[in-house]
Amino acid sequence: MTMRAKFKVTHVEQRGTAQDVSMTAVSDAPFDGDGNSDDNSFAKWTPGGELKMCITNPALVGALKEGEKYYLDFTLAPK
Repeated sequence: MTMRAKFKVTHVEQRGTAQDVSMTAVSDAPFDGDGNSDDNSFAKWTPGGELKMCITNPALVGALKEGEKYYLDFTLAPK
């Protein structure tokens, strides 16, 4: 099982040496009923989603910027 989602960074907050990042699922506006645009490839079937994470790795703090879009790839992890 694999799934690719497209998310946009909506908020970044610096907290000392860490960074809180919020993301939401991307959809095209107005929504294309056929889901043909890249921004609707995920939203056609899953029109909403949120992700929040705290980044503490010094090499990655500051890497994600508000307004940028990212693909998130999901694959089942072994137990």
